[in-house]
Amino acid sequence: MKRYLILIPLLIFLLSSCKDDIGNNGVDNSGETGLVTIYGKVISPDNEPVFNAVVTMDGMTTLTNDKGYFSFGTVEIPLRQTYLKVESEGAFPSGRMIITESGDTEFYTIKLLSKISAGSVASGQGGEVTLGTDGAKVVLQANGFVDEDGNSYNGNVNVFYNQIRTDDPEFTTILPSGLEAINTEGESGVLASFGMLAIELRDDAGNELNIGNGKTAELTFPIAADILGNAPSTIPLWYLNEETGLWEEDGEAILEGSNYVGNVSHFTFWNCDDFFNGVPIIIIINDENGDPIPHHGVVAQVLSNGMTSSSYTDINGRIFSYFPSDELIHIVSTTSFNCYVNGLSFEADIGPFSFSDVVPQNIIVDEILPRVNISGNINSDCATNANSWLMVVKNPSDDCTWEFILDQSTFNVDVPGMENTEYTLNIYDFQNTLKSSTIDITGSTDVGTIDVCEDSEEYLIFEGESESFSFSPFVFYFDEYDDGDVVGYDLKGAPGSSLFELHIRYTDADNIATSSAVTYFSHNDGMDYDIWCDSENTDVLLQPCNENLFLVETDMQGGHLKGVVNGFLTNWATNQAEPYSLQFRLRVE
Repeated sequence: MKRYLILIPLLIFLLSSCKDDIGNNGVDNSGETGLVTIYGKVISPDNEPVFNAVVTMDGMTTLTNDKGYFSFGTVEIPLRQTYLKVESEGAFPSGRMIITESGDTEFYTIKLLSKISAGSVASGQGGEVTLGTDGAKVVLQANGFVDEDGNSYNGNVNVFYNQIRTDDPEFTTILPSGLEAINTEGESGVLASFGMLAIELRDDAGNELNIGNGKTAELTFPIAADILGNAPSTIPLWYLNEETGLWEEDGEAILEGSNYVGNVSHFTFWNCDDFFNGVPIIIIINDENGDPIPHHGVVAQVLSNGMTSSSYTDINGRIFSYFPSDELIHIVSTTSFNCYVNGLSFEADIGPFSFSDVVPQNIIVDEILPRVNISGNINSDCATNANSWLMVVKNPSDDCTWEFILDQSTFNVDVPGMENTEYTLNIYDFQNTLKSSTIDITGSTDVGTIDVCEDSEEYLIFEGESESFSFSPFVFYFDEYDDGDVVGYDLKGAPGSSLFELHIRYTDADNIATSSAVTYFSHNDGMDYDIWCDSENTDVLLQPCNENLFLVETDMQGGHLKGVVNGFLTNWATNQAEPYSLQFRLRVE
């Protein structure tokens, strides 16, 4: 489920997902692992999907598809401080620190930072290179460069950079990790950032260089005007350990006017930050009925110093936060985002907290989110064996969708919105691949009796020895299939997961390029065994399973691809191969 972050332009500290079992300095003492479903999307600085980005996590690797999406499926990982790292040509590495609970589904949108060319110096001369237009710069010493093997380098030194300012509205979106850190005393805690720089050096052939030969480089970090008054005269410098995702203390910077200036001995992401021992707090936002409120914006502010951050609750209404010990924290709602309208408001003071009395803070919201009610009945005369349906309510104006699994023909549901909000409604018959017509409604509506009798244009029907299901996929990303040759496919899923994937790989019409088509689909009943196969065995995370895929219809005018897969899957519970069949008909975008 998507989690959104929004920046309030003050001094930034950390708000993240739920976390517990943390030691006195924010160190994870649990050693706990669990099954977590991890997927997400990688986008470029221009908000375009990034194809073939390399995504690594806990020793596992996958690639993004043509739409920028990636998935690890449901995997067992450490639940505290697992670093998900993304690398792509022409961009600085980025990622997210995963802090979650067993059984959770996590979706991450990761926006990459491009490598901006800032100029070059001769290795024997060094020199000053300006980074942008706001005063950031780097001063390189003569004869202070080494190649990737550590050998002294002579030649042109090309400087690439990007800057993360705390007043950037996308600050929390473009962070290369969280703000968890380790200081020189070996203590773990959290940073309050005054700004970051990422720098990379390369020779004319594109080979990476770095500082060496005992030399250093001087960095100048501009400070955003709204936090300049909070800037101490000296501040620690921190670099990002790109393997662990943690910031490590190394040196300090001095306040000179509206800038911090400090020396560094190598290049990666560098950060000017205050450090504090964080008390882990779980904030749980419930409505007046005790039900969690997912994806709602929350702002938290330390009243004594103005440190402020914000985040959005996860699917269980939770936000994990590190706060300074012995401080009073003010919690308020913020403008809702994405699929929730304005109107939910609350505020509360929590704390102060010490390491000995950390407990989840359950906040009850009195003024609940404006909602509209949709009720009606399903006519299943055309398929009397149906016993469950999927109802999809969509707000076309902002592309927001809500899903409801119905186990009876009478329904009564609430969705976020106002009485003038317009929606479309569709109902799908899981068992018989049938659907209703699209119904347009405005605000609270009793839609009466809905016939669910039309053939569904898109469907997936899975027949296995341990589990069978069929339904209409309503969320899919399917690239243009251009009458090429199918060269393989992946089918991924896991027990209890609500996310499944079908990838179809094919060449284009000229047989000169391989593309990847993908459909994501939800199934809330869970599986008895993992669906996890790869007909080409090209992904180290997958097991080969010797299936055959047959395309039986390619209707490009109608925009559909139809086929069937027959083969054997390994039931991981029994380690036995079981036959299965998958039929599908999917729309091609």
